[in-house]
Amino acid sequence: MTDATRYPPSKRHGCASCAVPREVVERKRKATRATKARGKAAGKGCDAPSQDVLLLFGGEMGKKGKEQRIFSDVWMFDPDTLECSFLGEAPSSFTHRSYFTATYVDGAVWLVGGKTQDDIVSGDTVWKYVVREASWERVDVEGDDGLTRRTAHGACLSPWDGQTVVVFGGYALRERRGAWMSDVFEIDTREDASRLSRSPRISFQKVYADTFARAYMSLDAIGGVCVALFGRQGSKTVQESLVYDKKRELKVIKTSTKPVPRYNHRTSARSDGSLMACGGDMEGTVALVRYDAKKKILHMETEQVGVRKSHCQLVVDGVKRAGAGGK
Repeated sequence: MTDATRYPPSKRHGCASCAVPREVVERKRKATRATKARGKAAGKGCDAPSQDVLLLFGGEMGKKGKEQRIFSDVWMFDPDTLECSFLGEAPSSFTHRSYFTATYVDGAVWLVGGKTQDDIVSGDTVWKYVVREASWERVDVEGDDGLTRRTAHGACLSPWDGQTVVVFGGYALRERRGAWMSDVFEIDTREDASRLSRSPRISFQKVYADTFARAYMSLDAIGGVCVALFGRQGSKTVQESLVYDKKRELKVIKTSTKPVPRYNHRTSARSDGSLMACGGDMEGTVALVRYDAKKKILHMETEQVGVRKSHCQLVVDGVKRAGAGGK
């Protein structure tokens, strides 16, 4: 048994995770215990099987020093069976890391940034994990002048073109940890067929007001905008949430009710267009978030459930399963 299988994601924090279509992950093979369980559930009239699974990458456990372990593997969480299975290790050239982001784009997961035991990842900041082949590829991003050297940031797929990774915030140097970042940059993942040697590129970058600076937030695309929920700046939990829109404007968004701020949480988009935020420093609560595009306001509902602290992102509707993500 390796360190990876001995310490599954339920025992870690700082994993990167994203929802991936089940059909992309599961190849043609004999029925496993998981697929049999889904079939039995459907036969008993239970909810239809989930169309997505969750891929989890890396993370860490323990305190800095000999007890600390940082990982470079990938796991799959099945929301139908609530089971987590080991899919394999990254190549040796992939720096072990935590607190980075994973964004699914057209068959591949784009991994950006992160930190090691001693510092921010700097030599191989962007990777692409091709899901169906379970293959890894280091990516050189054209125009990247240190933008991807950061950790505890947020990232999501652009709701406007479906091919761009939007990255926001975080911090870049451990010795300057108090200098929280307020910039947004976009990685256009498409390659130009007329220039076969061209890498994906930074298509936009802008530094916004210092008041927007934060780390340990979540960033998700809902309602045609990117929503950054809460986060942390220095020793304080950020009270406000932000919206980044198609015009590339970043602004504070109003909420319909008094929110319960949190940081280091995880979020998941639901089939009804809302977000489910759980974990973080608000242990035991789940926030359901909806964006009203006409009134430009966030509707938030907070429910008390048995959710563990820190890493907790699922791809299911409802909150009964929200505690299965781990600590």
